[in-house]
Amino acid sequence: MKKLTIFFLIVPFLWNVFSCSSKNQLEVESDRLYIDLEVEDSLRWEDLFEKVEVIPLEFTSESMLTDVDKILPQDDHFLIFDQKAQVLYKFDLKGKYISKLDKSGEGPDEYQLIYDVSINPYTGNIELLSGYGSFFIYDKSFEWVETFDFPEMISASKFDYFSEDVIILYSQFDREYTLRLYSRSEEKHLNKMNQPTKSVFENNNSVTISMLNNPLINTPDGLFFCIPFYNSVYRIGLDGLEFDYQWDFGKYVVDEGGIKKDDPEEKIMEQGRKIIESFSSLLNLYENEKFILVQYYLKGKLGTILYHKESQKYKILYDYVPDYSLVLLSDGIVGPTNSMRLQTIDKLLKNSNSGFAIEDKVNGAEESNPFLLKYTFANDYN
Repeated sequence: MKKLTIFFLIVPFLWNVFSCSSKNQLEVESDRLYIDLEVEDSLRWEDLFEKVEVIPLEFTSESMLTDVDKILPQDDHFLIFDQKAQVLYKFDLKGKYISKLDKSGEGPDEYQLIYDVSINPYTGNIELLSGYGSFFIYDKSFEWVETFDFPEMISASKFDYFSEDVIILYSQFDREYTLRLYSRSEEKHLNKMNQPTKSVFENNNSVTISMLNNPLINTPDGLFFCIPFYNSVYRIGLDGLEFDYQWDFGKYVVDEGGIKKDDPEEKIMEQGRKIIESFSSLLNLYENEKFILVQYYLKGKLGTILYHKESQKYKILYDYVPDYSLVLLSDGIVGPTNSMRLQTIDKLLKNSNSGFAIEDKVNGAEESNPFLLKYTFANDYN
């Protein structure tokens, strides 16, 4: 099965930034949020961030990463999940390698085919989701705690925490149920749900164009589920999904071009490429108490919407930011980049007030790990 995946990210900053312009007042009509994508604001990196720090992840015989698929801050460390290697690495805040969870296998304390990993906010344990529908739990020291299987699971892609007891499971390829709510204490699914609508690109048997890295949105107000292409957001409850709101981008809407779900794969993929070149739908969502962070591609450029919830004002930026595995921190953001993308990183650092010379880290090195980029918000925005 071919899969075309595009990631989108968003960056928050505080109200001072938004107060400098009134033309970006969000139009709200009932349950629709109207965004004018023609608006482009010329904000400099140094206007937003105090510094941009490059954190080279130490390259050793024990820590040779293939990629950074997820970053999990825990205590004074970064946990880095490398899905291809099926390893969870631990680095300190300066990028020094500490240890790793590397127990792929079939033993009682081992795991198989991990798709997603997270830190339980209630226990601090590290929890891993297998695509086979198994759940593996380890403590902070990477010692095995428990393993269990979800009943009647065909596949599993992502998970999050509905409550201390209830896990929300998302499956991209299960044709019967998209979401399941599972109770640890009762050891059963409390509810099984399917998303209300699907695009042709998601319904086709031979090809899936996945626009969202993770459609589960964990917010201070609860858990939400975003449907790509239609850009609709639903609240997740024990009784099911309830429509909450929809992003409306005016003329920049997804046109399926007359594609039908039983059309040839080549025809669907070609129309998908056209969508990506014009407007691809939402790519990802992050939300905290003050902001909604949204990303998309428009005419080949990565766009970032910074929406202030209370004022209903927003900014749109088109510039380089880490384009996957983003983490939102209290004082900034962290995202990965690859050492091979030197020109992109160099451009970013020159447009910021960073004095870091990335060439010093890679010149003469035959191999190296990806870097982490940490953006610290300027004092005015903290």
